[in-house]
Amino acid sequence: MANWMIKCGKLIQPLINRIQYTLLEQPVLHMDETPVKVLREEGISAQSKSYMWVLASKFHRHLLYSASRSGNVPVSILGDYSGTLEGGQKICIDNELARLGCWEPARRKFVEAHRNQQKGNRARPM
Repeated sequence: MANWMIKCGKLIQPLINRIQYTLLEQPVLHMDETPVKVLREEGISAQSKSYMWVLASKFHRHLLYSASRSGNVPVSILGDYSGTLEGGQKICIDNELARLGCWEPARRKFVEAHRNQQKGNRARPM
């Protein structure tokens, strides 16, 4: 079945390329990475982290794999993109892009406060 998936991936590569091209035409993009473990990869131990990079707009999502979290990965993915980007500080500086802040750190604090309140803890005034 894995070989079937590899063959299917090769057949839909033109569609994947079109999605990435369409994303790079959008005025606002979000880009972030999430760690994944790959058990068998040439030259990389099973304990090391690899990354799935998500490139997203309002209607499209595109996942790209990289063994690295380096700032060069978004540079290679986005190329000469010239819109507004959430994430990717290096590419924003290099390409002089408008950079949007990420709401995830703030959201975590609200989730943490909600969990504490459910345990019977009361919020302390600042």
